[in-house]
Amino acid sequence: MTFSSEDLNEFKIKDNDLVCTTNFVKPVHVVMMSAIHSYSGRSATFSKSRSAEYAYNMFYHKPLDIDTIDGLNHSKAIKLRNQFDDDSQVIKIMNIFEQNNYLDAETNDVLQIILAEIFQNFYAHADYEQPPICCVQDWKTSDFIEIAIADKGIGINQSLKEVLKDYPESTNACRIACDNGISCSLNKESKIGTKHSGYGLYFTKRFIEENEGGLYLFSKDSCYVNIPTGESDVILPYQWVGTVIRLVINKNKCVHSETFFKAISREQEGDSYDEFF
Repeated sequence: MTFSSEDLNEFKIKDNDLVCTTNFVKPVHVVMMSAIHSYSGRSATFSKSRSAEYAYNMFYHKPLDIDTIDGLNHSKAIKLRNQFDDDSQVIKIMNIFEQNNYLDAETNDVLQIILAEIFQNFYAHADYEQPPICCVQDWKTSDFIEIAIADKGIGINQSLKEVLKDYPESTNACRIACDNGISCSLNKESKIGTKHSGYGLYFTKRFIEENEGGLYLFSKDSCYVNIPTGESDVILPYQWVGTVIRLVINKNKCVHSETFFKAISREQEGDSYDEFF
């Protein structure tokens, strides 16, 4: 798997429908195409026959809570519930890591906390009539596993406007949202109850850096990319309603949970390490 933001630029608008021109289908393609079907009723098609065949096998047009097996590829397309009331959907994802002995117990503990944070963020700002869509793909011959989630929420730009005075609209909202403390402010404004810390995107960014994986976060036409070669901002040629997050997890790079959370607590100016558990 290559770390590239080009996956996000393989979508073309044709006669007001969405066409995906990718040669190799990844979860980010699946959730975006699924969202077009579910959220707007517009047609969404893959232009390459091989990609279309594989996408149909992944049930991209109607995400279901099932596994599909295609050779060495293991994929799970998950249609999430209308509200977040526990972490059972997170457990479905973690089962892939644990059953295949990816990472180690400590890294999986950190990842599970981070996924719970991310899911809570999506539900806090999503359209409850149209819950988030998630797809997980495990390439057996690859060192990476990918998780992608899309929603039809208010979007990151609007979320920042609600909590930041004089929000600098000309800057990349997705990059700002990953800064220390920003998502905590959003969480305090949340209308739903949660036991999570409110630092979801910052946790995610720091975990991806430690794990040497990839983070892609985009909303409207802004995209923030954090990969081993560095951070970058990408302007997308289309306006995406809501938010999409793509995580590429390095299955060979473990993270020591106590060291990770102690470092996070120091960065958050005195927050107690115990608050994370």
